[in-house]
Amino acid sequence: MPKSLLDLMPKEEAEKALANAQKRLERQMSRKGLDVSPEIYLVSEMGYYFDWEAILAIRRGYTVTPKTDEDLAEDRKLGKKPEWTSKYKREIFTLEEAQILLEGARKVWRGKLAEQAHAGIISNSFKVGATTFESAVKPFTDAAEVKV
Repeated sequence: MPKSLLDLMPKEEAEKALANAQKRLERQMSRKGLDVSPEIYLVSEMGYYFDWEAILAIRRGYTVTPKTDEDLAEDRKLGKKPEWTSKYKREIFTLEEAQILLEGARKVWRGKLAEQAHAGIISNSFKVGATTFESAVKPFTDAAEVKV
């Protein structure tokens, strides 16, 4: 079971990251900014978007999820007594999966940023394009309305 992010990396890459980290530490005294490796940046960004649990999942190399009814049925088939079995199971979590999730999170963030920019433009120029603020933001209020 991996104990650190370096354990998840190929040996050559881990050694390279450690050597680079040592060089960075030596240069740290003379500069204010400190570059990080792509792997550490990826993990840090996962923390930004998905919180500390994502960092822990990457460090462990797996996530913990509730067992499905099928999993519990399999436990019973194997003769495991209910008091001996956990209600949770481990699922592998790789850096590749983290990268895919980050691509999705960035896309969502950019979409939200575009919506905010659009709303800002409308709110700053509603006197030109609409007679009232309510009519200017109507596309947003219509999109936000929950229809039952």
